[in-house]
Amino acid sequence: MDSSELKPCPFCGAEAEIVRAGDEYEMVVAVNCTECSAHVRETDDSIDRDFDRLEAQAVAAWNKRAVDLSAILKAGDRMKKELDDLVRTFSVFYEDNVLDYGCAVANIAGIKHAVRAWKKLRTDKGA
Repeated sequence: MDSSELKPCPFCGAEAEIVRAGDEYEMVVAVNCTECSAHVRETDDSIDRDFDRLEAQAVAAWNKRAVDLSAILKAGDRMKKELDDLVRTFSVFYEDNVLDYGCAVANIAGIKHAVRAWKKLRTDKGA
């Protein structure tokens, strides 16, 4: 198994690596983040030790913990569209005197702040 099958670190987004270690008594396979201290370890001290099986377990455990960033970004894009629609709605309500000025401005400012934060997150993640 190679490290191309590993998802990025769920905490910092960096790449991960597989490390094997062992002696006559115990075998250890770890998946370690290359940037932060996140890791998953699988150990085996049985007689019929198998590095490949242990590595498959460590990779499965690591990937199970990893965040699917693309799904989060897609959900955020949908949310941004809904927030943009809300800004338009609040603007129309204000223009039609349904909302008072203070309420409309506060709601629009909050929504615009959320949209700016989302754009910054997308930029920071390189998406």
